[in-house]
Amino acid sequence: MVRRLPTLTPTAWPTPIGPADSVASAPTAAMPSSLPPDLSPIQSDASLAVSLAQSFPTPTTAVLNGQQPVAGVSTETGAQIQPAEEVIALSSSNENSQPDPAAPPPAVQSTVEPVAEAIPSTDTPTPSPELLPPTDTPEPPTPTPLPEGWVFNGVQITPKPDGSALLVHGNLLNNTSSAQKLSRVTGSFFDEQGQVIAGADSNLTDYWPIAAVPPAGQVPFELVVPGLQSAADYDLQVQAEPGELLLRQDFEFIDVNLTPKEDKQCVIGKVRNPGSKLQSYLVIAAVLYDAQGNVINYYDHLEQSIGNLKDDTTLDFEICVDPLNQPVARFEPQAWGL
Repeated sequence: MVRRLPTLTPTAWPTPIGPADSVASAPTAAMPSSLPPDLSPIQSDASLAVSLAQSFPTPTTAVLNGQQPVAGVSTETGAQIQPAEEVIALSSSNENSQPDPAAPPPAVQSTVEPVAEAIPSTDTPTPSPELLPPTDTPEPPTPTPLPEGWVFNGVQITPKPDGSALLVHGNLLNNTSSAQKLSRVTGSFFDEQGQVIAGADSNLTDYWPIAAVPPAGQVPFELVVPGLQSAADYDLQVQAEPGELLLRQDFEFIDVNLTPKEDKQCVIGKVRNPGSKLQSYLVIAAVLYDAQGNVINYYDHLEQSIGNLKDDTTLDFEICVDPLNQPVARFEPQAWGL
């Protein structure tokens, strides 16, 4: 604590004193320009010493700025003493003050800045994906087993271009355990009322490329129904018997392509025999299909010059098929040999 000296209020001074301006509570009123005759001149840089009023029991001398009272200056100035104020010193500005030997030494203040308290990481852990219960993988549907015997597939009926007959084309699958010798392909045809409009006794004509079909073997067929333009429904039948003749089907086709010629679609390529020498003949067929996988038409060729067709040798072939005014989506060559 620093106790501020009493503030003196002068009543009548001849001239303003310069150093008094530095006192925080010094008066600022203008003073007379001449000194009383009983006061001697005061140097401009001297501090003012004022004695306290005689009303106090003990005369008190105020020392300003550490200077002694100026000689010749009366202490009886009629100054009025103001109560002292307690001022809290924010910092020590008196360099001439001496420390009290009996006072305890000041505490040493550390200049080390406090370390910031470590803040725990606030990273939000990435949530693991929610585990879903395993789902059963649906099994592929079990294919419907084919009926034992003969199976028709890829069948379609179309009128003959000249309007003279109804044509039936498709594939025959031998779904038996043995080779089957075909004897007849026939059928019954119905109108929209379910009445038979053609049957087995209607002079039907049937064709297929080979006499005996191996087990699991497939051959194209054609059935011609004369005098008929259309049918609302049909029912096809096969007449066959087990046969001992077993044809080979392990031939390979090379560089096969479909080439249009006039009003036909010609399948041209090479066939290779990867096995032993053939004994009798080789039958090559070309089958045309539409976009729905139905047979449009087929044609076959019987090759009897097979003496040199053995041990990976090849044979050139060309088979042209009438598409019956239908767009061809794909074709398939087939071969059987004996």
